[in-house]
Amino acid sequence: MWISIATIGILGVPLVLIWWRDMDRWANAEDKRFKPKPKPEHPQERVVVKLGNSSSLAAYPATPQSSSGPLQPSSVSPPGIGL
Repeated sequence: MWISIATIGILGVPLVLIWWRDMDRWANAEDKRFKPKPKPEHPQERVVVKLGNSSSLAAYPATPQSSSGPLQPSSVSPPGIGL
């Protein structure tokens, strides 16, 4: 058992460090291949839609919304609830 631990310590640590060094060189070479994207003059505005109480979402699973009215509760139970 102690021989295995010593072998892993003696061989494993240097091999991991060599691997990290080589992969760092590879990543630097890959970074040089691709030019950074230019920043747009007018950044796109992001819209964040915040939902109400998350517990109410379980009672009303997502169903396609029609143009005739608001979203109605689905007659199908959510997965995992055997009602």
